[in-house]
Amino acid sequence: MIIKILFISTLLSSQLVFAEHTDLRKTCIEEYQLITNKNVNEFEEIHNKRWNNYYSRCDYKVFDIKPLVHLKNNSNEFIGIEGLKLAMMEQDQEGLGSLTKFRKWASLNKWIEFSNKNHFDWWMFPIGDESSRGYRYSVFNQDIELLKKDAEFINNYREGLRLIFLSWGWDLEKSTEVLSPALDQEWRYYDVRLRKAIHSMYLFDQDKYLSSALKYVQKLSKEEKLNSRSSVFRLLKQINKL
Repeated sequence: MIIKILFISTLLSSQLVFAEHTDLRKTCIEEYQLITNKNVNEFEEIHNKRWNNYYSRCDYKVFDIKPLVHLKNNSNEFIGIEGLKLAMMEQDQEGLGSLTKFRKWASLNKWIEFSNKNHFDWWMFPIGDESSRGYRYSVFNQDIELLKKDAEFINNYREGLRLIFLSWGWDLEKSTEVLSPALDQEWRYYDVRLRKAIHSMYLFDQDKYLSSALKYVQKLSKEEKLNSRSSVFRLLKQINKL
């Protein structure tokens, strides 16, 4: 009898979680559509209600991995396409990374600078999720399509990906480990950054680099350096790569 009660309780709990997830996803979709249509007042109302009801972001856990077609980030928070390109290239503030800094750190073998002591994921590896910076650096479907056609952006973006993986001791171009890595040129157990980089590669159709990154994930998993409960594996399941 006790086991039966526990089973029913667990089932009801899982259904409530599913229902909440579904409602949150619907709210996030509506929020993204309002951003696209520049309905500022309605957006702010729904945005505030969402945080009051769920206290959760509109991110990969509740939203489709591929941003909805025809959506564009028109929020007042968005830095803009040109702003995103500038942010990727240069950051004056200490603790914020950029491609210019990536190049310098790599040339000096200061691989530790690629660790979480410096922040840069939002503009170096942009995704459609709401982040701790709100929608300032979020890119939706139309934004991604514009950036994919921008040769300058794509070249810089791909260089940034190569350098972050080199900092982990992995050659993204050759899909192999770096031979004789320098000091601190190794995996640093910061799976959130790896997940964001993989998510971004997927959105920007960087298939070759994505395949290479998956080999790196497999290596980390085999060496028990990446926990099976990591958000990396959750993402890979969502994009059908596991």
